[in-house]
Amino acid sequence: MKYTLFFCCMAATLLTAGCSYSAIEERDNRIIKKLATLYNTKPTIRTHEVAYNGNGNSAGSVPVDTNSYGEGQTVTILGNTGNLMKDGYTFIGWAFNGDGSGTTYQEGQTFSMGTSNTTLYALWTSRPTYSITYMSNGSTSGAVPAGTTNYLQGTTVAILGNSRSLKKNNFTFAGWNTLTDGTGTNYSPGQTLIMGTSNIVLYAKWITFSFVFDFGTYSGSYKNVYTIWAENSDEGFYYPIYICNRLQGIGGALTGTALPYWKINKYPHMKDAEIDAVTGATQQNTNFTVSFNLPVDAPRQFTVYFETDVSYNPNDWFTDQPAILYSSVVDMDNLQDNYSLSFKGWTANEKTAGVIPGADIGMLQAELRYITNLKDGSGFGAADSRSETDLVDSANVAVSH
Repeated sequence: MKYTLFFCCMAATLLTAGCSYSAIEERDNRIIKKLATLYNTKPTIRTHEVAYNGNGNSAGSVPVDTNSYGEGQTVTILGNTGNLMKDGYTFIGWAFNGDGSGTTYQEGQTFSMGTSNTTLYALWTSRPTYSITYMSNGSTSGAVPAGTTNYLQGTTVAILGNSRSLKKNNFTFAGWNTLTDGTGTNYSPGQTLIMGTSNIVLYAKWITFSFVFDFGTYSGSYKNVYTIWAENSDEGFYYPIYICNRLQGIGGALTGTALPYWKINKYPHMKDAEIDAVTGATQQNTNFTVSFNLPVDAPRQFTVYFETDVSYNPNDWFTDQPAILYSSVVDMDNLQDNYSLSFKGWTANEKTAGVIPGADIGMLQAELRYITNLKDGSGFGAADSRSETDLVDSANVAVSH
């Protein structure tokens, strides 16, 4: 009761002194928080609401935000979901002021809630506007992104992403293009353009990937084990492309040490269901091609890795052969028709780990070194001068669109 009396008296004093209600409200919140901490009670924080105003609309209805927001919380702008219209005008967004002054907001943009309720007013223009229309271009599921599509000339527009999960069977979404066959101008999600004086139509661009393997002039027989995957570790993306089924049964599952770099460093990040979906037979004594596509949420940049346990022509160097790793970086925003995988390093297996100091299992070694003696008893631990072209003749990723 003492606090209540003090609080009321202070509020009356502030009002008498000409303080605004919002200033009192802000101070009230601070006092409540301090008292709650002092008496170990949970504070009651005032929340505020966001309302939308049609600002003279002649048809349609304003969107309704049913959320309540505390001071500083993020508010996401709603779209013109009720199809607001005004005779002779075009809807171009929302603003905090009915006269259109200040910042203009579009659907999906955000702002921080202040200390009172907020109203957003529809903005209307009688000047000509131009549209950007997104087309699915043969998708089999999902929908094109939703958002404001009418813009004044000179407006900077950010290209929308695949926010509503467009998919096309056996294809990967690679952005947008001005032509249906993907040979026009490419636009990536987040890229900006300056609106001109004509409407723009953007078509979903669909591509396919193929991993193409050529063992070159290898003259012996091989039943090698290999795995192919795509990765962007910064974004937590690890996606299996092809897993040789000869890994099955090694250690009871797809966890054998024949491919130690993948097994130790990458396998734990991958989903068993995705691994099972791409596990297939070993391609023995022949070159092979593996077609693949990426999930909708794949990052725009990733690296394709290829690890194999057979790489050299027959010799007595690899009594217990380690695994060799190749890789290439793919940028979806700057696509090429072909990406050549280059030698990345090698890893010791369970039989050769520690044979050369520092060459532990699963640890990538940049320099090729002999792990057994040559026929004359020499060469152990020395660098191998043969180039990576003597290992695998070529491995690359081809892009078709």
